[in-house]
Amino acid sequence: MANILGGIAVSHTPTIGFAVDHHKQQDPAWAPIFQSFEPLQRWLEGKTGCAGVHL
Repeated sequence: MANILGGIAVSHTPTIGFAVDHHKQQDPAWAPIFQSFEPLQRWLEGKTGCAGVHL
């Protein structure tokens, strides 16, 4: 039986992908967005799972 770790939601915008592709995570205009992802990234690092579902 699977355990559900949680649900994660973020606004979809293609420009976030552009910022990552062009290494703009530290750019003053983008930094606040990427900094807001950091707690979630730390939380996910401690989790293990066998499947992920992306909608």
